[in-house]
Parts: sequence; structure tokens; C-alpha cells
Amino acid sequence: MSLVNLVQVVPQPNRQQITDSLSGNLCRCTGYKPIIDAAQRACQKPQGLKLSDADDVALLKRIQRPSKPTLSLDGDIIVQPVVRTRKGNEFVSPSTLSEVADYLVKNPSTTLLAGSTEVGLQVNKDFFRPDHIMYLGNVKELREVGHSSTHWRIGAAVSLTAVEALVQEGYPDFAEVLRRFGSPPIRSTATLAGNIANGSPIGDSMPCLMALGAELILRRGDVQRTVALDQFYTGQKQNVMAAGEFIEAVLLPKPDAKRVFRAHKVSKRFEQDISATCAAMSYELRDGRLFDVRLAYNGLAPSPCRAPKLEVLLEGKLPSAVDSADLDAAIGQSFKARDGLRATWAYRSLVARNLVLEFIEEPTVEATSA
Repeated sequence: MSLVNLVQVVPQPNRQQITDSLSGNLCRCTGYKPIIDAAQRACQKPQGLKLSDADDVALLKRIQRPSKPTLSLDGDIIVQPVVRTRKGNEFVSPSTLSEVADYLVKNPSTTLLAGSTEVGLQVNKDFFRPDHIMYLGNVKELREVGHSSTHWRIGAAVSLTAVEALVQEGYPDFAEVLRRFGSPPIRSTATLAGNIANGSPIGDSMPCLMALGAELILRRGDVQRTVALDQFYTGQKQNVMAAGEFIEAVLLPKPDAKRVFRAHKVSKRFEQDISATCAAMSYELRDGRLFDVRLAYNGLAPSPCRAPKLEVLLEGKLPSAVDSADLDAAIGQSFKARDGLRATWAYRSLVARNLVLEFIEEPTVEATSA
């Protein structure tokens, strides 16, 4: 099925694309060379593994949601469809932002469902049974990416796959972090806003977004507000959102030719594993010195966060003048030492320091003054 999906998009994929498409299905005891060879041979033919979806179109149209909300005689929004279980749980599938906002104000404890890569695990492993579930996949506004001269506006239901393609050229390190996030089926359903809202201490997208100065558009009812991502978390899996408030979009600055951006994830397995830590850094290089430094980590604190003491230490320095002992001291002052299942504190802190040194020591092109 993964190969069939691949050739719908890339009719004649190369070996790397085939291997990547199978990455969530093959165990690591062998390279599965015959399967990959067979896929390459099959895809050399004009039709290969291509399938026709024409027969499914009529069936899909039968369950298509209307684009406009349904109103009662009193003018109130009726969220459709509403499915109630015998135990009283309620499932709703709105099609507009106004439906989402109205329902959440009335039912602020609702569990929002997008890709289900997190909620699905809670249901399956912890037997989580929320009273209210809202599926967001039918809300067009949440699945769109907007553009301005300076920012991308990424809707809350945009998948990681779409974000990976969006940033591939301008932020290749960010794209690589997203590629290693999980297998193609996971990346195609998981959402950027879902990763942010989940708030895992080892969430991979957040250090990249914080280093780039990303902001969140939050909404409750008809009221919107903008919050910098590095001000969003208040503790482990805790954030500033009020009851009934939700993430409408992520504002991500577009690449600036004057700025350098670097990011890297360290994990026990290189592919599809939980982070020991992920670090991201952006800065300007002027007269050979580091300016406007933004540095963020996951895995070092109860939530992903910036490292202001390290930023101050690096600000205005020549890369060659940055001392590893000073970095170690700043890391020790910034974070509480914690051993975890994925790494000891000694390892994490060493990696945190070495990634900074790597980010500033690699050759960079100094921007010319405007």
C-alpha cells in the first residue's frame, strides 16, 4: 500500500524514494533488497503500480460535507454530523472555522482530532474515552497555507508532509528534521499544530520553529490573538490557551538571506526514533561575528524552549572565540540535570554543547549589508 501511494505521486521513483516510502513498514533486521529491486522493476513499466481512483469519486461525493454551516430557525450554528454513542460520547465533524469556534466555546473540554497520531495512541494504549471529539479534517481554512512577503500562514490541519515540502528549499535542516519525524504514512496525517499543541518535552518541530521566530494564531469564539511560540508553554504539556481556545494557524517567517539557520536531531536510531535532544539555531553573521542569536532545544526541560543564557554568551562573538567550557557552564545554569530513558543528562548536555559548536563552525556565507 505504501508503494502504491508513492507511485500515485512519483510514477517512476528512484531507489531512495522507494526506501523512504517503505521506512515505516520494514523492520531493521535486513535491507529487504529483493522487495526494493522488485519495486524498481515494477515502476519501470508505464503503468507499474498505478491504480485508478475513478470508481471511488462517486462514493466520496456522497459523504462530502457542505461548505457552508447549517443554521437553525433561531440562527444558531448546527454542527453536522453529530454522532453520539450509547454511553453519551459525542463526535462532531465541522466544516467551517465558525463551527469549530462555536462548538469549543460551548464544549471547552472537547478533544481535537486531526491526524490521530497522538489521540489514537491514547485511545488504544490508555483506553482514553473523551466525552467530546471534534474532527478537523473537513475544515478547509485549517488545511490551507497562506503567503505574505515575510511569512507563511500554516493552517492547524496542514500535514507534516506538506510543511516538509514547503520548507525544503529555504530551510533544508528543518525539512530533514521533519523527514526523520516518522514514516510517510505518519507524516502525511500528523499536523504541525498537533505536534505543538501536544507539547511533548521532546517534540521535534518546536525547537526549529522557536529558532525561526514562529508565532501562533489562537482563537476563542470570534476573538483572535497572536502568541510567540517561545512564550506558549508554561510547563510540561501545559500552555497559555484558555478554555475553548484553539490553534488556528502557525506563522512561520520566510527565509532571510541575511540569516543562517541550522538544526539537527540526535536519537538512538537515526530514523524514526524519539529524540535524545533536537537543537535549532538561527543567527546573522556580520563582520565575522554572531548577532541576533536564537537557540532552542527539546529534551532538556519540561517543554521545548529557547536557551537565553547561551544566546547571550554567543551574541557578538567570533565563532572561533566561543569556548566549550563557557557553553557547558551556561547549559548547567540554564537546565536542571535530568537522566531519562533516552539519554543521561551527561550525554544530553554534551550533545547540546557540541551541536552549538557544529552550527557556528560550519562554513557560512556572510551576508552583505543592505
